[in-house]
Amino acid sequence: SEQQLFLTRYHQMLEEQYPLQENGQILLAFPRLFIVARRTE
Repeated sequence: SEQQLFLTRYHQMLEEQYPLQENGQILLAFPRLFIVARRTE
């Protein structure tokens, strides 16, 4: 099906850009920013 073809190609592209983890999964590395706000009283 068209969906399966898309998913196969997408997975191949991901494997080219992101290394496989030990468990065979692909971890998409997104930058994260955590902010902690405190109210002063």
